[in-house]
Amino acid sequence: MVLFFWLGPLLAVILWIQNDAKKNSFGSVLDLGFLVYITWPITIPWYVFKTRGRAGWRLLLGLCVLIISGDLGWMIGAWGMYGIRFAFAWGIYGIRYAFLWTIYEIRHVLWYLHKLHTLFFLAVVSLMASAEISSAAERVVVPWQPGNAMSFQSGTPEEKRARAKEGSLPVTIFRPAGQRRFPFIVLLHGCGGLSAEAMWTKWVQPWADLFLGQGIGVAVVDSFANRRVDQVCTRDVATWAVRRADDAYSARAWLAEQSYVDAKRIAVMGMSNGGRTVLAALRAPPDHSAPFVAGVALYPGCQSDIANHFYAPLLVLTGKADTAAPARFCEQMKSRQAESDTMLTLVVYPRGPHTFDMPLPDRTVLGMQLGYDADADRDARRRVVEFLRQHGVIASGAQ
Repeated sequence: MVLFFWLGPLLAVILWIQNDAKKNSFGSVLDLGFLVYITWPITIPWYVFKTRGRAGWRLLLGLCVLIISGDLGWMIGAWGMYGIRFAFAWGIYGIRYAFLWTIYEIRHVLWYLHKLHTLFFLAVVSLMASAEISSAAERVVVPWQPGNAMSFQSGTPEEKRARAKEGSLPVTIFRPAGQRRFPFIVLLHGCGGLSAEAMWTKWVQPWADLFLGQGIGVAVVDSFANRRVDQVCTRDVATWAVRRADDAYSARAWLAEQSYVDAKRIAVMGMSNGGRTVLAALRAPPDHSAPFVAGVALYPGCQSDIANHFYAPLLVLTGKADTAAPARFCEQMKSRQAESDTMLTLVVYPRGPHTFDMPLPDRTVLGMQLGYDADADRDARRRVVEFLRQHGVIASGAQ
């Protein structure tokens, strides 16, 4: 009976957490599977504070009360029933039994208080860890500057038909430790934006950690949030790549004004539609007075740039197994470059699928076949570092 009253609310809370994580595409909880039923004292407070921030303490308190409510109700009911029964039926024996039962219940309550104390401690630790991560990444708002497009919002279906002449871009800044001026990478997401947690944990953060280790700062540009765009994977991907080139240059212009940025060593890198945006941004001749020093495009759609040339060194990494952005278009683009033109470097991985650098299972998203190739991932990270060092973004001698 105790197990029923205690496990019932606990199971309800765990099922709610799993359902809420599914709605919010919060893969970390879903990946735990059955383990969530074992690790729930850690998983529940971590998930609440991860998804609700500091305001999540109210929700956590409510969940804790729900978990223990059944057992507390059972204890109160049992206390009353057995107390009355033994007091009237057995007299002194009942009083003695009630005394012993009181001791037992006090120990039981103390055990629950200890459990609540543990949950509170874990919540505080989770909150402190979250605060530490937030302090490492500074979130700023960058004014958007026109270029290829003259309006921030153009009334497209992806923008819910909204129109705005001016706008701003949320940008997450990762700065290396130290007080000197640092080179920077402008990092561009794919056609699905940054709303999915996996984009941060499996793509942004690993690349940011690699660059920070090399003394390079990272500016992650969110092209969709302030435009109210969910995704552009199914419509006008080429047009959006050209529009997002303005976002990249807007971030570059803002970075150049910061005291901790080496304005002469700002590069740009993107994945998928963000990679296609890199191609659009580096098309020759440059349309901006402050160009990028180099660019890296991961599995981009090269269809729009087969006949184009580029003003800055460009590294394109793609895979033969990519069905979302076929490598043959990038190979055609490479073949159209003059033999004397060394700006474009193309690497095609034999087994590389779309998103080959994101360690996730094979999956289908918006009709695109996505996957992971560990060998391509390792080689890509090595090549990117060598490329950036070759072109002066990473200082000679940096590890």
